Amino acid sequence: MTIGQVVKTDEGAKQSSVHTERSVLYDPDGKVLALGHEVMGEIALSDGLGTVNLLRYAAFRKKDSYVCTFGNNTATRPVAYTRVSGSRFTLKGTEGDVISFHCWGE
Repeated sequence: MTIGQVVKTDEGAKQSSVHTERSVLYDPDGKVLALGHEVMGEIALSDGLGTVNLLRYAAFRKKDSYVCTFGNNTATRPVAYTRVSGSRFTLKGTEGDVISFHCWGE
């Protein structure tokens, strides 16, 4: 596992380091779609919002080349995300919640 650089851009949000790992992406029939990578980390929401910037090797090729799953580490509450680009996504949830994320793609 390698560590990618990530910075926060929104006021007050606390973001941990993000881990990246190379992986192979397959379709349901087992055909190789692409060589990609995975990114995992967590962020605390400030005012219910958070911005994750993926730098260097953590960034994906383009906005539509990755997907993410999320877990709320604080409570059973939903969180919504918007992919802004291959290197940035935003989160919307509840003030103070700590959200873990796992993204993968090209």
